[in-house]
Amino acid sequence: MKRLLISVMGKGRAAPTGGLRYETTPYRFPEGEVRTATFFGGALFRHLAAPGPAPDLMVVGTTGSTWGLLEDFAIHSEVSLPPGWDAAHREVEAAEAGQASLEAALVRWENLLAELLGVRVALVLLPDPPAPQQVAQALGERLAALGPYEEFHLDITHGYRYLGYALLGALLPLRHAWGARIQLHYGGLELRGSAPEAPVVGLEALHELIALDESLSVLAATGDFRPYFAGTAQAQEAAEAYFFLETNQQHLVKKRLSGLAEARNPWAGENVHGWVREVLSGLDGENIEDKMANRARFFWDRGQIFKALLLLFEAIVVLGVRRFGDQGQVLLYEARMDARERLEGWLRQMSPEWAAVYRELRWVRNAIAHGTRPEQAEAQRALSSPQGLAQVWKKGLALMEALKAQLWR
Repeated sequence: MKRLLISVMGKGRAAPTGGLRYETTPYRFPEGEVRTATFFGGALFRHLAAPGPAPDLMVVGTTGSTWGLLEDFAIHSEVSLPPGWDAAHREVEAAEAGQASLEAALVRWENLLAELLGVRVALVLLPDPPAPQQVAQALGERLAALGPYEEFHLDITHGYRYLGYALLGALLPLRHAWGARIQLHYGGLELRGSAPEAPVVGLEALHELIALDESLSVLAATGDFRPYFAGTAQAQEAAEAYFFLETNQQHLVKKRLSGLAEARNPWAGENVHGWVREVLSGLDGENIEDKMANRARFFWDRGQIFKALLLLFEAIVVLGVRRFGDQGQVLLYEARMDARERLEGWLRQMSPEWAAVYRELRWVRNAIAHGTRPEQAEAQRALSSPQGLAQVWKKGLALMEALKAQLWR
């Protein structure tokens, strides 16, 4: 698995012997292992490298960071230092004092660190302080040369507090682009109290909250509620309910949706789950045509025109089957076509205006369903712009409501 450790480099405190340092600290990892380091990124690198293979390394800092702290990698190295290490270290310290180019010094030390550790190394230098967009841009540029990676380990212990958030935000899209997993680590210096060791905190809960947010985004955009219930006791029930919804087996949907309304993602509060219940209720209805029309509205609101127009037209056809056909033969093609023709005839007799709306909706629906250009001028106009199609949609909904009110008088 190709991994990358990203650590934030901050500014050390003045040391009694001169210069800036972090406090040398023993860090206790959740597995019980203890590693001592001045820079937590060094301890974390050795922890991750112990089972092998070692991750590549990226250290993100600013012109105000104490880059000399990266000597921690050399102090705890089990191999000989590469030639020129001491000179490069002195050059970095001179650059921090304003006596040399920090950018040039870090380029040389980056190459020596890669040779020492046997992995790819990137030292990312940012302005002090950096804007979040500068963080994201710099990260993207370096990852374009290094990646792709299957796993990121993000150390947010040192440096500006917001740098960790900016880096996390920049990494999140790569979970989709590269299929990468992100793990966060924090060396809890302030958590040790009187204990000699600082506990390393794994922030697994953030993964769950991010996953919850993603599942809600999927639900809001597409109506797919399966990710929200994934990992819960209702995962299978959710998968079945969604399958029956998508295959329009409405008689099998209601009971499962009712069960899901009482279930909850364990990371979701009542406000969030109340919204989920509201969305699920909008996918249901008293009868088959209402269920289809409700789903049509849901998809239209989310820009899924194909689904919305097909569902709305089919909801109107179902109304015609219920009124003019044999409901026991609702799935038979011949019965549906006969009922549809009788519905259109009834509309022509009762209301030429509604009959025109029905024909236009049918022409538009057929064009969308089959990817063809309609011959009728009305349908061509409707499909020439979003605004024209929106007018057909509104008239179709009005036709649906009028038919529900008049067909059984």
